[in-house]
Amino acid sequence: MAVSLDGFLADKNGSVDWLSKYNSIDCDYDTFIKEIDCLVIGNTTYKQVLGFGDWVYKGKKSYVLSSTKNDDENIEGFYSNISELLDEIKLRSYKNIWVMGGAKVCQEFINMKLINRVDLFIIPEVLNSGIKLFENISVNIDMKLDKVENFSNKIVMMNYSIDYN
Repeated sequence: MAVSLDGFLADKNGSVDWLSKYNSIDCDYDTFIKEIDCLVIGNTTYKQVLGFGDWVYKGKKSYVLSSTKNDDENIEGFYSNISELLDEIKLRSYKNIWVMGGAKVCQEFINMKLINRVDLFIIPEVLNSGIKLFENISVNIDMKLDKVENFSNKIVMMNYSIDYN
């Protein structure tokens, strides 16, 4: 997840346009995405990704949490609730699932104690308001810092493993 220095995923209008000047990052994305069995994405984030052009996760099993079904050949399925989606994930025995956003989806998965790793890309911007990643968390979590990496464009990546109390 990319977050501003003050912890926001998106600005007060839900936009992530502020991230555009940080599009190039010299991290090992190819290795990361190869390890992913499937990705879970919320409807708003799904629509934002579609706005970037072609589906960038082509060939990767992708699931959208949305009350609206869509006919998209790149999406494995649209689910109106997490329970239905979890049944599908268990059926297919996926191991490495990337819950890529948005905030509400990530918060629900954390509250269900289903997230065991968080990769935060800290973007050197201060938004002052917007959509926070760690809002509405109802469980206690212990985050262990596993790795920190600095990039040439002033971005810092922090990898955390999560334990639930």
